[in-house]
Amino acid sequence: MTDPDDMPLEPEPHIGPVGTGGKGGPIPARIHDAAKLREELRAAATAYRQACGEGLDETTCVNRAIAALQAIRPELSRDAAMRLAVDLIGYASRMYTKWLWRPSWERLERERLARDAAASNGRYTPTR
Repeated sequence: MTDPDDMPLEPEPHIGPVGTGGKGGPIPARIHDAAKLREELRAAATAYRQACGEGLDETTCVNRAIAALQAIRPELSRDAAMRLAVDLIGYASRMYTKWLWRPSWERLERERLARDAAASNGRYTPTR
């Protein structure tokens, strides 16, 4: 059995149009080496997923993905790493939706339950 926090080997099945703008869109065009793509996708998406699950703001989440890419590809400039990170996060969001967003959904559900419990007690304490 695999660890549920590991990125799945295959993209999730999607219903919807295939192509730019739809679920199942193409892999970013400037990536040609499948092994390199897999490593970069895993690094950027995992860092972004973890940061989102911690409830960090969008800029910090993307910065963590950029840092993860630059750790494995130090030759990338900050701009190039940012463009690649955004492309890879978008791809992961389309193709690995449940995996990428599960920690965020779970955190939001915990916060909702805490709010509901606090409201019934007359107090509110946010959780992180």
